[in-house]
Amino acid sequence: MATVTSEDDTLHPIHAYDDRARTMFNVAIPIAGLAIERPLSRPGVVRLECDSHGWMRRWLYVIDDSTTVSGSAGRFEIGDVPPGTYELTIWHERFGGASHTVTVSAYTIVEANFTLH
Repeated sequence: MATVTSEDDTLHPIHAYDDRARTMFNVAIPIAGLAIERPLSRPGVVRLECDSHGWMRRWLYVIDDSTTVSGSAGRFEIGDVPPGTYELTIWHERFGGASHTVTVSAYTIVEANFTLH
């Protein structure tokens, strides 16, 4: 599920596209604080953009498991992961993606470093 919102009183028609460039949803956010939820029915890359302001764009990578968004420095954290071995996949709009296998033990912190070119 995606929650779309805005912090200003400018109209933002938010358009979501899947990895095939097909519309997933298109909603208008006309006032600050309005929040609209829409399902994300298909795993993969989702492009969100404002139809009125071409520079406003965000990318999501939808999966069926845990997910997070990195901060401006590229760091991210996923909490409450049960012990086990997992495939950790990252994705960037210009540099593509990469995967790394990580093993999580109880009550430990696991670090994974990625370099995309």
